[in-house]
Amino acid sequence: MNKIILISILAVWVFNFNVPAQTEWAPVGATWHYTYSVPFCPWQIWDYSTMESIKDTMINTKPAKKLSFFNPSICSWISTSYIYSDSNRVFYFDQGNDTFHLLYDLNLNAGQSWDIITNNSQDTFTVTVDSTDSNIINSDTLKVQYISSADPLFEFSGKVIDKIGNTGYFFPQIGVCDPGVGGLRCYEDSSLGFSIHDTTFSICDSVYTIFISVNEIDLNKSIHLYPTLFQSSIYIKLDKDISERIRVTIYSINGEIVLSRYIGRDTKLDVSYLNSGIYILEIFGQKKKIIKL
Repeated sequence: MNKIILISILAVWVFNFNVPAQTEWAPVGATWHYTYSVPFCPWQIWDYSTMESIKDTMINTKPAKKLSFFNPSICSWISTSYIYSDSNRVFYFDQGNDTFHLLYDLNLNAGQSWDIITNNSQDTFTVTVDSTDSNIINSDTLKVQYISSADPLFEFSGKVIDKIGNTGYFFPQIGVCDPGVGGLRCYEDSSLGFSIHDTTFSICDSVYTIFISVNEIDLNKSIHLYPTLFQSSIYIKLDKDISERIRVTIYSINGEIVLSRYIGRDTKLDVSYLNSGIYILEIFGQKKKIIKL
């Protein structure tokens, strides 16, 4: 009799510590970092925007999540939206019509499709699942859908990861009306942990600027760069006649940005993390080849 009781207690203990994978979308604190092109600025800024789940709430009897969007650039904006999830489907709240519309359906497989109502219930477009796969993020195995849409007005194709969403952008984008989104950089929540989805950006909140109109500067005379064959550091010295705020950007040979920051008159850049190879350093639109030994 004593042995039977002991086995029962042990079985309960093992069951309680078999923790299931995350089933909730956007737990409070979940944060997405996206590359973002800021519209209507005096120069083109490719920086980042964040989306964060900040509050549990109830809307029309649905247990919803309040999402806050933030762009930190000089053309910054803050806005909010609401979603709720149920049975592997995600719905977003149409505030203008006080109703929820289907946004994701992770139950669907290749060849199946769903309709997304957007633009204040004025437009509908169809999303088709082309194929499915899975991603392991830390210790969780998540379903992946590769989706497409034939509607040229809306941008919502690509890769969808369960619990994270479309790696292009969480919500559909209307081509000419919405700012250009360069894709998901990073995602983090208390259950899945931290994950990088675009290795171009080693820092989730890095920013770089492309100046459209600047004074002509002779790179060889006004900006002194050394060494061009480097191992861990690059030194940049600016002449006193340069009064503009200077941003330096380093690209890989494939055109990926590996460093972008503002510099002072005498600056030491730590580039020890770069792999050996050829890189392009750009200042004010002028480029110079540098080589990591």
